[in-house]
Amino acid sequence: MVIASLTVLTFFLAYSSVKAADVDIIFNLDNSQVAPDGFSRAGVIVNGIFPGTLIQANKSDVLHITVNDALTNPTMR
Repeated sequence: MVIASLTVLTFFLAYSSVKAADVDIIFNLDNSQVAPDGFSRAGVIVNGIFPGTLIQANKSDVLHITVNDALTNPTMR
């Protein structure tokens, strides 16, 4: 009984010490030529890659997203 209680208490303390994290994400947007289907065309790249960067976070995390807009192509919608 004492061992079971200690196990439950240890699990509770370990679980309760997990806290939400602040996740800082930076998106640098630029125009570039992309060819996702083999045909080159004007597109938008995020952080130098296409498709853009994957956002990874856990439930309860706080996301701080900064977008640096360096788009210069006026013909894109």
